[in-house]
Amino acid sequence: MTEASTSHVVNPDAVTSISDVQPRQVVAVAGRVTAVTVSSATEPPECVATVRDDTGTVEAVFLGRREVPGIAAGARIRLRGRCDDSAIPRVFNPLYEHEAAS
Repeated sequence: MTEASTSHVVNPDAVTSISDVQPRQVVAVAGRVTAVTVSSATEPPECVATVRDDTGTVEAVFLGRREVPGIAAGARIRLRGRCDDSAIPRVFNPLYEHEAAS
């Protein structure tokens, strides 16, 4: 593969500070879940986790779900996905993994 064809690939071990996230880029960020918001029963299913690191906030939006195993306030997680261009960056249906407590 050429460099140009691999420019969208995220190194799974590399983590970007949330303040450095750029719109429409695939990123990996890590932080603590500070809030979880779930849509009401009359709305389409959606679970939104607010994740903070020392530099900023990103929202992980899980469409089609009202609950995501292990996603709760206080949990440390790593997210991978493409950010949108909202004032608070959002990553829709990201890959996620739990991080060891530090």
